Amino acid sequence: MKNHNTLHVRKRPAFLYIAESFVGFFFAVFIVGALKGRPVAGMYQLIAVVFGCGIYVALWYAAFRITVVDGVLAYRSLLGRTKVIRLGDIERSSFEVGEKRYSDRDRPPVRIFIKPRRETGLAPFDINAAVFDVYDFAELRRILADREPRAKGEG
Repeated sequence: MKNHNTLHVRKRPAFLYIAESFVGFFFAVFIVGALKGRPVAGMYQLIAVVFGCGIYVALWYAAFRITVVDGVLAYRSLLGRTKVIRLGDIERSSFEVGEKRYSDRDRPPVRIFIKPRRETGLAPFDINAAVFDVYDFAELRRILADREPRAKGEG
């Protein structure tokens, strides 16, 4: 949903469907194995673990949220607290893909890196692009690019 002051970046449902179908496949295999044959020791615990993984994936997906409202960017993920920053307080933002340095292995593979101005006291952070709608995410990139000053000669 968009207007001139608001952007709510939608999530890609396909991402959840793919992840849950992977978990669901193993869940179904273990259930069929438990019901058709003689259950192996630990089978029910394994079913519970796979079921728990499915719940975790759904919660992880549901936790992600990006909004831009009245010049304020808010990003929420499951394991990180909600990060809120005014667009004017962003020193630099960049779209990054893959690992360029060894330290990048712990970062999302497709991300927007946000570096706040020093005086804000906020730490730099990444926005994980994997679960979000491509078109809405492109709109977020446009908003971030529009607030950055352009070099002379650029359109």
